[in-house]
Amino acid sequence: MPRLMKLQEAVTVWVCTALAIGSQYLLPRWSEALLHTVAPTPATRRLAVLASIGTTVPVVLLAIVIVRSSDEYHRRLLITGAGLACGGMVVLYPAFYAAQEAGLLAETRFLPYIPAACALWLLGTAGTWVATRARA
Repeated sequence: MPRLMKLQEAVTVWVCTALAIGSQYLLPRWSEALLHTVAPTPATRRLAVLASIGTTVPVVLLAIVIVRSSDEYHRRLLITGAGLACGGMVVLYPAFYAAQEAGLLAETRFLPYIPAACALWLLGTAGTWVATRARA
């Protein structure tokens, strides 16, 4: 039986979600603005790199909080889904770039990393859930 999430855990998940959404929206724009100043100095370039790195840190933190707050069954599903997502990323991006090289996709197309990874994690977790239900 799944356990209920405590209020403190729920607030932590919501705060991490808000930070992840905010960082995905604001930090790339901040990094872009820092790099496109009139004459970017080495310090502004370093800040732009830190802002780019900062876009992914809250998403990883959110994933850690979600996995840690789960019970053992759901933790196993989430970790297996993460492993499948990692394998999916290894297949997805070379296939995407090969399709661009073959002319099947426009060269200007871009596949965003974080949404693709999250979608693959959800698909991997759902596939694991279906497989465990079919085995039972």
